[in-house]
Amino acid sequence: MRTLGELSGLAVVGEGSGNKLGRIDDLLFESGTGEITAFLVHPGGLFHKAQLLPRLAVRALGTDALLVEQGHVLEDVTSEPALPGSLSAKSLDGRPILDDTGKYLGKASDVLVAEDTLTVTAVQYSTGVIASVLHGRPTVPFSVIKAIGADSIVVPVSAAEASNAAAAATPDPEASEASSPIP
Repeated sequence: MRTLGELSGLAVVGEGSGNKLGRIDDLLFESGTGEITAFLVHPGGLFHKAQLLPRLAVRALGTDALLVEQGHVLEDVTSEPALPGSLSAKSLDGRPILDDTGKYLGKASDVLVAEDTLTVTAVQYSTGVIASVLHGRPTVPFSVIKAIGADSIVVPVSAAEASNAAAAATPDPEASEASSPIP
């Protein structure tokens, strides 16, 4: 599994020609299932806009490149939503995550992608700079997310407790019993 942050900038290559078509800039996914519907590919250059690469054209997502079916052409992105019901992974960045009791957990920072199924499997979030450095960023499985709205993401309190417990279980080598907790 990799994050969008790790996939961003990955080369997109035509399988039949070996030509580089651009680099991954973002991905669109189905809001109900997490299934990736398309990749946004930036062809490079100052005056070129990102183009849409439908999921069906993807042959393989490897460690060094995304291979595209021979003869497939990237589609121009219009100002209208490219695929109805799809969300941009980058659009989630900074969106508040709340549990279903209304408690603020943090801000969405990335998504995790299963490379074999081309599916968003979890949303990663930040609880603060210090906590992220010390304990890493917790994740919420995509399958338990209750709602992804324009203003926030709502998750069950049980998912929030599970991700917080996992983060707390990570030992801090610098901590001692006498040290005070970081607010």
